[in-house]
Amino acid sequence: MNIRPLLLLCMACGSLGFSACSVSVTPPGPAEFTPSAPPTGDESANPLPEVGTPPKRGPATMFNATMTGREQVPPVYGTSATGTGSFALSADRTSLDYTVEHTLEAPTEAHLHIGIAGESGAVLLPLTVAPGTLSGTVPVTPDQAWAIEQGRAYVDVHSAEHPDGEIRGQVVRPGEIVYVTRLTPDQVNPPTDAPSHGLGELLVDGTANSMRFVVQVQGMVGEPTRAFVGIGPAGVDGPIAVDLAEPKTLPAPSFSGERALTSTTDLDLGRWYIDIRSRRHPNGEVRGQVLRPGQELYLGRLSGAEVVPPVNSSARGSVSVIVDVDRDRVIYDVALTDMVPTEGRLAEGAPGEVGPAMMPFEVLGTSFRAREWLPPGSTLLSSLASGHAYAAVASESFPEGELRGQMLRVGLPR
Repeated sequence: MNIRPLLLLCMACGSLGFSACSVSVTPPGPAEFTPSAPPTGDESANPLPEVGTPPKRGPATMFNATMTGREQVPPVYGTSATGTGSFALSADRTSLDYTVEHTLEAPTEAHLHIGIAGESGAVLLPLTVAPGTLSGTVPVTPDQAWAIEQGRAYVDVHSAEHPDGEIRGQVVRPGEIVYVTRLTPDQVNPPTDAPSHGLGELLVDGTANSMRFVVQVQGMVGEPTRAFVGIGPAGVDGPIAVDLAEPKTLPAPSFSGERALTSTTDLDLGRWYIDIRSRRHPNGEVRGQVLRPGQELYLGRLSGAEVVPPVNSSARGSVSVIVDVDRDRVIYDVALTDMVPTEGRLAEGAPGEVGPAMMPFEVLGTSFRAREWLPPGSTLLSSLASGHAYAAVASESFPEGELRGQMLRVGLPR
């Protein structure tokens, strides 16, 4: 063996010092360590990271908001201002980038608030104020990040004319549409005398066939036994579409979750409702029709006793009227039993009065609905709001009217 090259190398190291022939490597700390990908047999496809390379940050979580006066509590119907918001929650959930574009000429304040749709909540974070576009980055706490992720935050912009907020929008995932329900005893069939009431938010993604929900109920007089989404207009009990309680678990007075959906066909027709039942009220303690923010709901329970003069009829029925958010059209939904109607109408008049027709029904069997534009000069909305509107239906046996019911606002906030 020729050892001359090895001796020469050792002599060179001795003359240069030991450190010239060694490498000093400081191991990375735990926060800097980036594990390599599992070996695949192709090292060029998965090169090892350089020592000390910081981990890559994950993508931010995106949210958006559509802002109108209709989402304010109470709704602001007189404004034409609108806005949109886009939000990016950092991967480490410590900061929020925001851009809010709006049409208010002179905004006075802007905030992110804690609260579900239909609820006025505390200020979460103040935002910059400027005409046209608001943008910036704000730090967030873990609790604030959680509220944003759960759909429990909203953005609003104030004006001098509307100091409590002129436009508002819930902060939701892309593709989600906001619905709200107010749960009250007067929507149960028959109504209950329970003091309980509640509020629910539904965030529905029709493309993904999914729904997130938050339901908050106060004053339950009985232990909750069931909570579900039913299909039917106000005044009518329908089939269960979505069970909101966990399997084999009684619902709490306040609960949240996420569910897959098979259909949303009846949702925008106002035919979804949330029903919460209890041991004290097994047929329902509180119930709420699911509506878009800013819609109003009126309900008439029909009987022969309210006809002028009263008639003796075993028939029964209900009429619900949803005033749309733009207040230029209504959805009416009529359900009748034990009669064959020949005509029907919404008319103007206090209880015991017979007044002029304001909107005729398009009668199609014993269950029918329609979406109707309000004609110019219509007094229907003001009559509904004042309690001076009623629904009436006639039959061949009672051509002057077999059933009648005063239209009353239900689901009012408490």
